[in-house]
Order: sequence, then C-alpha cells, then structure tokens
Amino acid sequence: MSLQQTASTVSSKTASLKKRNTNWHEAAVCAMQIDLQEYAHLLQFLSEYILGKNNYRIDMLIVKKLSAEIIPKNIAYIFKTYNLFEIKGIGSCISTDSYYKTIGYAGLFINQTGKRNQYTALDISLSFLSFHYPLRLMKHLQKDRKLTVEKFSNGVYHIINEIFNIQIIVTKELCPEENLYPIYEPAD
Repeated sequence: MSLQQTASTVSSKTASLKKRNTNWHEAAVCAMQIDLQEYAHLLQFLSEYILGKNNYRIDMLIVKKLSAEIIPKNIAYIFKTYNLFEIKGIGSCISTDSYYKTIGYAGLFINQTGKRNQYTALDISLSFLSFHYPLRLMKHLQKDRKLTVEKFSNGVYHIINEIFNIQIIVTKELCPEENLYPIYEPAD
C-alpha cells in the first residue's frame, strides 16, 4: 500500500478517532517511523523518553546513529545526533511556555547524557509537531526575540539563530505525497 493510500484509508477514520481518547504521541511516533523508514538503519526511535530520575518526559527522542549523515527528508533535514520532539494533538497548539519548557529539557538532556562536556547544543535538534500553525509563538519569536522564522518547505519552519537547531512542523500543511501527517486533519 502506498503512503497516499495509507493516508487516505486512515483519514476516513479520523472523525471516529477524534471522538475517542486518542494517543497523539503514539500516532506521531508511528507516522514518523513510516515517513523515515528508508533511513531506519540510521535512526533509533524512543517514545516518552524520561529524563534521568525526574518526572520530566520528552514526547519522542530520535537518535541519529551516524551523526554526520544528512537525511534529505523535509522533516529530518535539521537532525543532529539527538533529536527531541514536543508533540501536540489536534486540540492543542504549541504555546510559548511549551517552547521554552522543551528548550529547558534539551539543556537537562545534555547535562544527563554522556560524560561532562561531551555534548553541546550543536549535538541536539528540537522539533515541535502541531496540527495548527502556532501564530502567537511565531509572533513572539519574531517580534520579541528578533529571531528569523524561515519556511523550509510546506509545513516545516526553521527557527534561525536560536541556541538549538529548531523546527516547527505544522502537520496539516505537509505535502501528502511526502509525509503521512495530513491523515490527522479532522473532518468538518
């Protein structure tokens, strides 16, 4: 079954899934694994990754085994050795608070991974997955922080000059021929 056929089949079930208590993190991890299946030998997917002895949790961590290898896929182009994901379902959007929380988690991750000073911000990327475009956050980053938001491809926005390599993926804007995420579009 092709990616487009899979998306079409699953899309028809979206309305009923929306009414149930759907685990969007698990669905996003599965979609990411399908989207990146041709690079599976380079990647390790870890869902609900716990930071140390804390209750802090990263929605998804993707470890790139060969860090120098570039993955020429729109959603993975910025990947470094460690790639942390914050995932929002259909009913929520990336807030300024969740943006800074995830940056804080990245700092904790560096502190708790490897030997002292073994990893830096250059070894980490952050990805935020959201069905909705986070307008308030984008305005904050551009106006208050004076950062550049660059549209890399349909649905993929890179935040330029931030401490980490950061991208915001707006799943409903992704091209269905390239990515699985448009299946989450709710029926009207």
